[in-house]
Amino acid sequence: MADISLESEPSCGADTNSKVKVSVIGTGWFGRAMCKRLLEAGYDVLLGTRKSTRATSSFELAVEPVSYAEAIQQTRVIILCLPQRAHLSFIKDYGTLLAGKILIDVTNPLHYHTGNDLNVSIAENLQAALPEAKVAKAFNTLSAYSLERHTRGTTQEVYICSNEPKTLHMVAELARELGYTPVDFGTLAMARTVETMPFTFFENWKVPLIICGGIHLFFFLYLLITRYVIQATPNYNTLPLFGFNSTVANTSLGLFALSNLAGHISGGIITGMAQAGLLAAHISALIYSILWIVSLPSVNSLLNWREWRFIQSKLGWTALALGYIHTVLMVYPFWKMVKDIPHIAMLGSILPGLAFVGKLLVLLPPVKAKLQRIHSGKP
Repeated sequence: MADISLESEPSCGADTNSKVKVSVIGTGWFGRAMCKRLLEAGYDVLLGTRKSTRATSSFELAVEPVSYAEAIQQTRVIILCLPQRAHLSFIKDYGTLLAGKILIDVTNPLHYHTGNDLNVSIAENLQAALPEAKVAKAFNTLSAYSLERHTRGTTQEVYICSNEPKTLHMVAELARELGYTPVDFGTLAMARTVETMPFTFFENWKVPLIICGGIHLFFFLYLLITRYVIQATPNYNTLPLFGFNSTVANTSLGLFALSNLAGHISGGIITGMAQAGLLAAHISALIYSILWIVSLPSVNSLLNWREWRFIQSKLGWTALALGYIHTVLMVYPFWKMVKDIPHIAMLGSILPGLAFVGKLLVLLPPVKAKLQRIHSGKP
């Protein structure tokens, strides 16, 4: 089998830039966006449509629409931009013409499935129906808008699946020419996972949101009961301002402590004036804003491992310590008051305190030496 590369066919355009001619099947939003992107990259593009006369009147790109059959016959690389429901009739009418062609499927399922629930992918169905074609799955994680507008805020990775290594390599080169980062995702069996990607919705945020909501609800209910429900003359007018500020502050400090408590932690006894506590809060917020900015993928990719570790570890602990200092100093008068029910800020200081204690423990020489042996792979 001959290797098919982007230089394997001369262009049919005026300037012979030796790029392969590509056919786009389908004149929907995605098909038009793909056609435009290919033209901008210097490709000679054929646009296949069922009714060329109807498409010509409304098509705004500098390419003459042709029939499906003509688009398939004149190129070896075909990008299928038809909805899944149209695949069966397309295969029935043009299946024989697709023998030996590279067919890039960009279709997504009509409904969400998980990788395990989806027994067979759209790309696998195409390959089974077209055994002599070389089917690849790619570009399905992109939107027509980002494809046409060159949006940089969305994913720039193109996941590619194919049973043919040479086909996979060719599609990867095509994606790279269009300005994307190709990702080899394996055979067409892995297309089951790739086809679920556009349906995901903040999956990594589910557990953090539950934890955050649980902590916030705990502090709010505690404050509501101790400061209002069981009081003889509660002043509910202070609940919106005081309650919101207090619960959000303690929730933020608790989440910050949990993010460090998972690894290791430290603590100490702090005393001082309220002004020092306010200063600690401002500096802590400033450092935490640096951590937030560094967490952005566009900034994170510019850091080496040492820089990233310093910001996430050293500055992270510094921000947590200053936030903890702020909490302790600002509620210092409440710590000296003997009450049956502790102040909400006292509860908010528990997690950071545990975090600091844990940090001190892992810094002890025996524990630290053991961790270093584990990191180096020694028993």
